[in-house]
Amino acid sequence: MGDPIYRDELAWAAAWSNGSPHPFIITNSVRYTRSAVIEYLGAHWARQDETERQGWKRAYRQGCRIVRVRVRIQHATEGASHDR
Repeated sequence: MGDPIYRDELAWAAAWSNGSPHPFIITNSVRYTRSAVIEYLGAHWARQDETERQGWKRAYRQGCRIVRVRVRIQHATEGASHDR
């Protein structure tokens, strides 16, 4: 079995800036745009009869920020076994 291949990619992450003791990331995605991450987070923060945008504004006021992060993704090498 070959060694795994690691590839660095950029991702959008929702980070809590008022985390204690340090900021922490609650979600990240290399597949979605910044707008899609905001929409996703806003949907979870929206109250009944509110839009995702209103939910996002509430999350932002509480310290959530969308930031660009570098993530390391592990890919299997050619010929590697996927049966585990």
